[in-house]
Amino acid sequence: ALGDYFRRVEKPEKEVSATLAWNGKSEQVTVNEEQPFKMLDFALSKDAAAKPLRLANPDKKKVFAEILIESHPQTIAQPRQDQGYSIRRTYAKVGDDNTLSDLKEPHVGDRVLVTLNVDVNRFAHYVVVDDPLPANFEAINPVFKSQETRAGERLGQPWEIDYQELRDDRALFFADSIPPGQYTIRYLARVRTAGTATAPASKVEEMYHPERFGMTETMQVTSLPLK
Repeated sequence: ALGDYFRRVEKPEKEVSATLAWNGKSEQVTVNEEQPFKMLDFALSKDAAAKPLRLANPDKKKVFAEILIESHPQTIAQPRQDQGYSIRRTYAKVGDDNTLSDLKEPHVGDRVLVTLNVDVNRFAHYVVVDDPLPANFEAINPVFKSQETRAGERLGQPWEIDYQELRDDRALFFADSIPPGQYTIRYLARVRTAGTATAPASKVEEMYHPERFGMTETMQVTSLPLK
């Protein structure tokens, strides 16, 4: 978008050169009509957190910049939290005949039933359930039509979904209003790669009252190569 704006609106110079420097690293930046956008990466450092990021532009030509900062906690283990809502997540392997069994160590290509059980303690408006997937899973279907359940499995009434999104890394379910009760969301995913990955915590949150939420614990999932 910045490159398109650069070409169409600003009537840019034929070439702009600058230097970007931070924490002892210096990178030359040159943009022109053929290459109107340049991306540079700088590794975050605790010792350099307070140091300025400097752009040297000796020709004083107009330059547009965007800065994206990404970081990850040292530990990825997240305990379960109930702050007005409760949510639990389980995975089950789906057989070719739609029967369910414990997931254990699935193989690439296996289908997985994701079950989210949500307890709502009070009438709520604009509630979202955000379920991140482990990197070795991908969502494939928001509907699991079989009524097959495992012995002892707890299911509440179906979540009345007003809108849903299946993304590459997560599934999102929205409800405009929902009364108190126990609800269940179920959708299908598929094992796409072999390896061990962490499923981040699922979260249910009242969008305009973020202090009321619930989170599952994180989970580790190991998948095996195609049989």
